[in-house]
Amino acid sequence: MNNPIKSFQKEAYQVFHINVFTQKKYSGNSATVVWRSNELCEQQMQLLAREFNTPESIFVSLVNDDLFVRFFTPTQEVSSCGHGTIAAAYVAKKMLGNILPSLVFNTVKGNIKVNEIDEKYPEFKFEALVPIIEACIEIPKNITDTLTKSNIDFMEAYIVNTGLGKNRLLLRCKNVSQLLSLCPNFSLLLIGLSRLNLCSIFVFSLDNKKCSKVSGRMFAPNIGINEDPVNGNSSVALACVIYHLCKRNEIQCPTKFDVYQGKAVNREGKTSIHLHYDANAIRKVELSGTAVELFTYNSS
Repeated sequence: MNNPIKSFQKEAYQVFHINVFTQKKYSGNSATVVWRSNELCEQQMQLLAREFNTPESIFVSLVNDDLFVRFFTPTQEVSSCGHGTIAAAYVAKKMLGNILPSLVFNTVKGNIKVNEIDEKYPEFKFEALVPIIEACIEIPKNITDTLTKSNIDFMEAYIVNTGLGKNRLLLRCKNVSQLLSLCPNFSLLLIGLSRLNLCSIFVFSLDNKKCSKVSGRMFAPNIGINEDPVNGNSSVALACVIYHLCKRNEIQCPTKFDVYQGKAVNREGKTSIHLHYDANAIRKVELSGTAVELFTYNSS
């Protein structure tokens, strides 16, 4: 019997521009997906990612029945990308339909199984590595001074390990107004993050007492992304902080919370985090989001 995947491998690659964590074009987070990138070497992928200049470029290769995915920012390859995974799932579903029973992406960090949970938008969900709070630290003034010249009430600071390499800093501020007032000096922030060996900083505010609605902004100048409009991995990192805060304040931890991002850069979107936990620990974290296609073109 002919393998239906092989016919796809013989064609030139296609490039898709996808908006993720949104149902509206020109909002959410942008991703460029290169479909059938088998013939591209690592150097070509990085050069293309620099040329596309979206927060992430995703290269999908097909080998027999297997899908291989690599993620690149404009300046470097990264091991994982939340919105990039959903963008790749959108393209794979469009190109392969129901040829494969489920979407399993092979990445440098292992396999990611992605499920479509709503065909209408469409919306996809996948399991992420469970994040861990490495430390609750004093507010790092050398970092916060690079974020604003105003008097911002930063309330708490956490170093979180998401299992994806470098840790990230999560900072809680008092409210959405303070969050939106941030105006980082990215040159100085780059120095501060490098000194602490951090990959990014995610500033958030809790928008209700149930911890089910959060607003956030993510900055990562050291990987070529000054401000990521709507970041999935930071939302995943937030899961362990939400769990910690609920236990500390003796309130019921939500099984799902939504993180609203992108308003400061006029690219509003939403990530959803699904929490599975017991009295002792988080057992599973899933990230879900919608995607919409902006355009596609064929490469010769």
